[in-house]
Amino acid sequence: MNFLRLADLLNIRVIAINIKRHPLETWVPRVYQSSASLWVQKMVRHRQVRWGQFSLKLLSK
Repeated sequence: MNFLRLADLLNIRVIAINIKRHPLETWVPRVYQSSASLWVQKMVRHRQVRWGQFSLKLLSK
């Protein structure tokens, strides 16, 4: 409730965001939430992995 009052005080509009589940999480939650899958998800989020993917894309052209 305080969050909504803060929005009123700051005179801003609050927008609700719907967070969708990944289709694999819906279809096979046991596999999607497995330790191996969570490890892969964590590794893909790392900055070095993203830079590596970006570099490979640049080098491939």
